[in-house]
Amino acid sequence: MLSRLLDLARSRSRTEGPSGCRAYAIGDVHGRLDLLKELLVRIERDDAARPAVKTYVVLLGDLIVRGPDSAGVIDHFLNHPPAFARPVYLKGNHEEFLLNVLDGDDEMVGGWLTYGGYGCAERYGVCRGGCL
Repeated sequence: MLSRLLDLARSRSRTEGPSGCRAYAIGDVHGRLDLLKELLVRIERDDAARPAVKTYVVLLGDLIVRGPDSAGVIDHFLNHPPAFARPVYLKGNHEEFLLNVLDGDDEMVGGWLTYGGYGCAERYGVCRGGCL
């Protein structure tokens, strides 16, 4: 049964989007602003080398947590979104976790801090001197 479903999904999958559009997908940035900036430069060059179309940069979530500069990644997109493309932001599990914490889910705070949230919170000045 599963193999029939997979075959059906493969037969219906498209390897290209609508004509007149181009999309680049970026996933799991995890606070690596340095690598993100480098990747965006490479994407912009690739886009410029191709025929002009409406271009999207799709961020597949997990922009924050674990890396050295979660705040910088968020600030970068707030203050310097790609001029060559329309950004599309999808929420990953790390963003979901943070939003739950910010909404007051106290039971999630310890887990979020343990699994990389501490560095993110520290960079925003929330955990100076310790949160746990």
